[in-house]
Amino acid sequence: MAKLTKIWKSHEITTDTKMRLVRSLVFSSFYLCIECWTLTEKDKKNIDVFEMYCWRRMLRIAWVARRTNESILVQLNIKKRLRTQITEQIISYFGHVLRRNGLEKLTIQGKVEGKRSRDRSRTRYTDHIVATISAPLSECARFSEDRKTWRNIGKIT
Repeated sequence: MAKLTKIWKSHEITTDTKMRLVRSLVFSSFYLCIECWTLTEKDKKNIDVFEMYCWRRMLRIAWVARRTNESILVQLNIKKRLRTQITEQIISYFGHVLRRNGLEKLTIQGKVEGKRSRDRSRTRYTDHIVATISAPLSECARFSEDRKTWRNIGKIT
């Protein structure tokens, strides 16, 4: 973001072009390996903060300016937030894994033998998916068999 200040300050480049640059240069590196993330509430908040930081830097809005995030999103005509796109990709990948027969599917379903640590268990990947879709894991597995249904489920979130 910092090395792009000349581009952000340029009046010759339109806002649409700057938005495309943010999506292709900044957000694309952010998307690497997000399919296997387990998003906590803190992570979701940090993603929203990062997204708004990028848009504010692009528009050269000072952090002390009293502009709401909604007004900036309306100004840029953004309908789909970064966090929503990440959640859609996570759900899409989850369906892909459930349709395959492999170690990943066994791991997700909890059928791998072994011991767990004594402490409080971490938020698991499946817990995140179940909370997002609002359906038990068995129903998620059944839904994922039909790709068309699974795509519609992924787009709703």
